Amino acid sequence: MRFPLSCYVLIYGLCCSLHLAPFALAQEPSDPIRVVFMIGEQEYETARTLPAFVQSSIDPALVRATFVLVSQDDPDDFPGLETLEDADVCVISVRRRTPPSQQMNHLRAFLQRGGSVVGIRTASHAFDRDPPDQGHVRWEDFDQEILGCDYQGHYGNKPPNDPPSVIDYVEKHRSHPILAG
Repeated sequence: MRFPLSCYVLIYGLCCSLHLAPFALAQEPSDPIRVVFMIGEQEYETARTLPAFVQSSIDPALVRATFVLVSQDDPDDFPGLETLEDADVCVISVRRRTPPSQQMNHLRAFLQRGGSVVGIRTASHAFDRDPPDQGHVRWEDFDQEILGCDYQGHYGNKPPNDPPSVIDYVEKHRSHPILAG
């Protein structure tokens, strides 16, 4: 199975968030890194690709992965999010959801204690939707407060009518292994 580039960027992000050398782990940590994958989007199928990627490419002696998938019955419900209490890293692949207050409190407590976040795909607007009721929480500034970016919508990337996507690198990092090939 081929995995999207975002899976490999994810590994790099995990390593960087934990201050590990992503391509040269000299020794195994005594305890595996505890990673919670919070997944709630339909466009990119990360509920399928991320577990497959972890199973095929991640050593369970190094990383203990837990997957918290959005409920199929409620597009805002993330059963199991309390597993963040013991997590080191939270990988967020969520698009426009408004979790119940209690679940959002688990995420906020994780962040408050210094837990690391790796946001992929649509994490910049993960919690930016009108809540269905007062029991659910919108966090429209999550992108700015947590990810350090400012999501302003996205462009279609189909030239000539839309601007093209441009991917570039910083010259001094040209020889970094993640850019090889």
